[in-house]
Amino acid sequence: MNSTIDGFQIGYGTLDNVRMSEAGKFTDMTIFQSESKNGVYATYDVEFTAKIPISNGDIFYLILPDSIDAPKEPLCNPNKCLDLSTTCTSEKGRIVIQFIVTDSDCLLPDAVFSFNVEGI
Repeated sequence: MNSTIDGFQIGYGTLDNVRMSEAGKFTDMTIFQSESKNGVYATYDVEFTAKIPISNGDIFYLILPDSIDAPKEPLCNPNKCLDLSTTCTSEKGRIVIQFIVTDSDCLLPDAVFSFNVEGI
């Protein structure tokens, strides 16, 4: 168990596999389809406000319904608060975005993040 100096649990697991004890809270999240081609190819725009600070290396999972196939090689385009080196990969039924944040204002609570994912 990992804890703060006051003894509050902040995560659990081995040092190489720590899971947060509370999921991040995202308010004002919107996900919408901004572009499609004959229902085969779509771009989805994602925007949310993070109530807890986002750090470099944090991972965001975009879990897709069973009726939507995750692309083998998704293309993610950072907009607000994310660096161009932010990575985007695909796992079964979900897109995995590993955040790279370079703007110090974006490392604070209530920062607004946005990106789009092409090829869904």
